[in-house]
Parts: sequence; structure tokens; C-alpha cells
Amino acid sequence: MNVLLTSLFYEYRFGGAEMVARTLRQSFAERLGWRVDVLCYDGGTETDVAGNVFRIPRAGIWQGRDEQFKRACLFLGHRRWDQSLEQRALDLPLAGKSYDWICCADVNALPLSQRLAQRWNKPLMSYLQEALPRRLAKGQALWPVRAMLNAMLARREKVWQRALRDCRAVACVSDFIRERGRRFAGDGQWNTIYPPAEEYVLQPPTAPPPNGNAAPSLLFIGRLSQEKGLHLLLQAWSRLPRETTLTIVGLGGPLGAAVERAARADARITVLPAVPHREVPALMARHQVVCCPSVVEESFGRTALEGRAAQRCVVVTDRGALPEVVAGYPLAWTVPASQPHDAFVTALATALSGAIAERRALSAAEVERERAALSRFGAAAVAAQFGEMAAVVTR
Repeated sequence: MNVLLTSLFYEYRFGGAEMVARTLRQSFAERLGWRVDVLCYDGGTETDVAGNVFRIPRAGIWQGRDEQFKRACLFLGHRRWDQSLEQRALDLPLAGKSYDWICCADVNALPLSQRLAQRWNKPLMSYLQEALPRRLAKGQALWPVRAMLNAMLARREKVWQRALRDCRAVACVSDFIRERGRRFAGDGQWNTIYPPAEEYVLQPPTAPPPNGNAAPSLLFIGRLSQEKGLHLLLQAWSRLPRETTLTIVGLGGPLGAAVERAARADARITVLPAVPHREVPALMARHQVVCCPSVVEESFGRTALEGRAAQRCVVVTDRGALPEVVAGYPLAWTVPASQPHDAFVTALATALSGAIAERRALSAAEVERERAALSRFGAAAVAAQFGEMAAVVTR
């Protein structure tokens, strides 16, 4: 089967969605034996040399301004942009009508994917990783800017809505995203297919289990921003036992300077730059509690899954798919996020204290149950589900 996978920032180091697209392509090729071409923007640093990647040129004004370029695609897209993107894609040596179907793994690529599917008369399937409708939350921008950007998103979402309705099927990265997507775009073939986790993430951990006698250690991995709840975590951490350490692995963000100041003022805080993803399991093995205090609706919760796979204690909020990712895990604590600031910080500190107090190794029976639960996120299970969906889509 020949597939065109569209993901505009496929080779960029932005976060989970791009990693999912790359892992998905690998799964299609290696586990299903499909020929997979990728269509994306040029200029990314995560160059994929294993497959057929077709790169759409970017305008010179955006060179070296990757973050700004992605925001422009998200907020400033319009019909002429879509027409230009389609024409630049058609200038590339794509296989066109020889594709069996088109798989869009990026909401920004939906208008382009829809246009190509219509042009070539091919079925379109989307892998939805965004909660739609999408709005900037309080704290993500000053209110006049936030209002303007949300108005732009509302206009753009009408285009995404029409494209989703044109899809033969939509796979979603969580039940939460599936239900949100269905309400956004209407009934259709909606399915949940969890994003494939890398094999090195799901391998049984070799590090010693959390030690109740060792000094408590907390780990935060993510964007240094209010929507990820980092400011709340810093406040909750200050209420924990004095020997508790906190490691923050940042992916950039507006709280970067504040975090650096906090680390300079307190030697118990360690700030690390982003690490290669293969090093994440080893990083988690050196800590006892993984913290995911997000205050926005998370479409999945990759860090929470990685903490679960590492058999660490995991503290999450009840936003989006986070409770879904840790459901049934005996070392998970969930904090309600919809409460006043002080109450939230108190509840988060209580959950962290509980995780510290009860940190332990899983029993043999729990390890077996976890092996079965985590298999849902494995590449084999995900590939099988996509194979079944492709059979329906191309029928």
C-alpha cells in the first residue's frame, strides 16, 4: 500500500505531535510494509533519511524563525496561503494518483491534505492530535492579544471543520480528543488509536524502584509555561519536606527566566536543557516522582505515559486525556485543576506528599497488569489498528 503522510513540521523539534508523526511513519513502513512518502516544510533539524521525504520550500523571511513560522501557520492561515501551499506541493515529484490514501497527522496540514485528496480523488484520513475548538487559555498571552488570536483560530477552525468532515475516517490520540472532535465536526468514522510509544520507552525499567529511604526527588519535563502548571509546581514544591529536590527539564517558554532565578536562589532546584528523547527513561530512573501539573486540556500526555512505563510515581491533573493515560496505574495521583489558585497549590502539594510517602516498587501482579495496559501504546498494536482502518478507508 502506498501512503502519503502529511505533517508540515515533521522534521522540526517542536514536541509530541512531530514525534508521533515520525514514529507513525516508521510503524507503517516496518510493521505493515507500506511505502510511505512524507510531505512537510523544509528547514527542520530532525532530518529523516529513512524514508521518502518531500519538503515544501519556505519563504526566505521565515528562515531561522521556526517558532514564529509555526505560529503563523496556526493563526494566520487563509485561502491564498492554502492555494500557494498546494501549488508548491504539486511542484514536488509526488506520486500523486498512485497513492492509495492520504494520512494527515497535523491539523495545520488539513487544508492541504484535503485539497490533494480532492485533486487526486483519493480517500483522506486524519490522525487528530488537537483538542478542537482550540483556544488560548488565560496566562498564555495578554488578554488583548489572546482575544485577537482566538478570533483568528475561530476563523481558521471553520476550514479544519470542513476538512474533517471530508475524511473517510478520523483516528484520535485519546478518547478525550475523539469526543471533542466528534462534537466539533459531527458524526462520522471516529476511532481512538493511541500514539505509538517508542520501544525504548516501553521496555521494562532496569533501574532500581523508588527508594523510600532516599531523599525525595521530583521531575518536570515540558514547556516552561503557565499552561503546563510549572509556576504552581514551584509553589507546591516549596511546601514539601526540605530535603525534596526538583529537576526541571525545559523545552523553552516564557517562564525560563523565572525558573533560572529560582534555581540560582535554591540549590535544590536543578535546571537542565532539553535532552535527546532516548535519554528520557534514564532521566526518569534517577527520580522518584514525575510531575505533570498541566492546567490546559492535554490531548494525550506523553510525559505521564513515560513516567508510568518507568514505574515512577506520577502526579497529574484531571485535564484532557491525562487521567486516561494513567487510568489503572497504582502509583498515580490526580489533582482537580478547576479550583481556586491557593486550593490548587494545596491539593498539588498534598498529592506530591502522598506520592513521596508511598513511593515503592510494583508487585509482581502489578507488573503483569502494567505490561498488558502498556501494550495498547505499543507500535504493534497501533500499526494493527491503522491497518484495519486503512482496509475500511480504501474499500
